[in-house]
Amino acid sequence: ASLFDELGEQWKRGQCLTELARIATEAGQYEQARTLLSESLLLYEGLADQERQTWVRFLQARLFFVSQLDPLHAQQLADSSASHFRTLGNIMYHTYPLGLLGWMQLVQGNLVAARPLLEECLTTYKEGATEGGDDSDMRLALAQLVALQGEPEAARQLYQHDLALLWQLGAYKEYQARGLEGLAALEARGGAPAAAARWWGTAQAL
Repeated sequence: ASLFDELGEQWKRGQCLTELARIATEAGQYEQARTLLSESLLLYEGLADQERQTWVRFLQARLFFVSQLDPLHAQQLADSSASHFRTLGNIMYHTYPLGLLGWMQLVQGNLVAARPLLEECLTTYKEGATEGGDDSDMRLALAQLVALQGEPEAARQLYQHDLALLWQLGAYKEYQARGLEGLAALEARGGAPAAAARWWGTAQAL
């Protein structure tokens, strides 16, 4: 970011700032992430780049959701960014705020509202032939939702499919652990505590 600033490459500097904000969010450094996103948003507003402004607003929505700093504002930002990406015709980027909205509805217990959002998100990923780690979060959310709706076998298939892809990629250990936790919960509810304990133990190791 510093080098791009010296070179006058403000667009690329903004890209570095948003990536730093994503790292800070994952590390739980929410105030730092908030500052970085505000700085990058001002930069892209100066460049009149609508697409990057919309991306930053999505990242702000995710930050507010993950940190629980302002869930209502998070939903408003996610709604806004999803709408803007659709208007701009960027369907692949549209999936990010769409999936986030699905997660929000799931967390709030609005299962009926969450399901079409998550399913549309995953359908768009598949149509774009980008199935992999990037959409694991959404597949895990859908599996959790299906389990809560009383469809354990469908949920198990979703978890197993996701885990198979993640193991093939050899990355995204956090998502692997979450998938194993989901399988463990299914086994526990299904009366198989030994199997549940094995899955939870594997998840803990990850």
